[in-house]
Amino acid sequence: MRALVAADPSEARREPLAAQAASGLIGKRLSSPSRSNLNVGTKIQTNSRCDVTKNSTAQITSDLLRDAVQPATPETKLTHIVYEKILRAIVYGKLDLGEPLSENDLANALGVSKAPIRESLNELRLKGLVFVVPQSGSYVFSPTREQIQQLCDFRSLLEERALRLSMENDAKSLLASLKRIEKEMKKANKSEDRLKSNLLDTDFHQSFVQYCGNQYLIQSYATIRHSVEALRYRFMNTSIYRSKVFEEHQKMVELLASGNINKAVGVLLDHISRTKRFQAEVTWSTGRLRRKDYKFRDYTDIFAEP
Repeated sequence: MRALVAADPSEARREPLAAQAASGLIGKRLSSPSRSNLNVGTKIQTNSRCDVTKNSTAQITSDLLRDAVQPATPETKLTHIVYEKILRAIVYGKLDLGEPLSENDLANALGVSKAPIRESLNELRLKGLVFVVPQSGSYVFSPTREQIQQLCDFRSLLEERALRLSMENDAKSLLASLKRIEKEMKKANKSEDRLKSNLLDTDFHQSFVQYCGNQYLIQSYATIRHSVEALRYRFMNTSIYRSKVFEEHQKMVELLASGNINKAVGVLLDHISRTKRFQAEVTWSTGRLRRKDYKFRDYTDIFAEP
């Protein structure tokens, strides 16, 4: 384990987290309160839940499952822990859009060396949730209005096609999933559980993809899912919005259950278009923020266990 931790005065404090990674004590502590698919292994879970028969999709599922059973090293487990924590902090608004990220401060707060921090930030960069400025460092993503519009347009293309394919491939499973989520979302809205409502909103749209049977579509959607969720959590969190979302979800389920796919797609596209207009009109700082403004940022509180 010495290779995981830098030889500095905080080494003694960092050792426990590394030891937990070595003993496999990860997973439940890192799962979100109401959903377990916010993990690096989402594609594995997604493919395993898709009841598809096409050879290409069956092959990628087989490959992913084969990779999943490969023994994880303590190093990969530790990086997974760090990745999960930073990912959730970005998606659920604990870190600001455009906020500068300090490798040293992150390492100290999480009790690890800088190696897993760098690996995690690089993975988040590949997913579009972090960007790097040469000679300056890493920052939380902060999309412009044009980028948000492009993201929503791409999302519309993917979700429309995924919904049509899912109804062709496995309408029964898709409808069962949507009805279950709709029921849970009604309870979450009634209890004003903001986080659970947002998670279920994400799950509702993710269901279109889970049963589509197209490996490339699944992979493409995975590249934008967390960005969509991060923006939803920050800008679409009013009770009026959640109520409207629930009504539109109900309407889509009713139309799909009656076999009226075209009208359901129309509701979906209107749903995303309204989100696009709203998010593009919100005023917030874009680009990177000043590091001196975050000099006293306390990462310890951000990454404290719930």
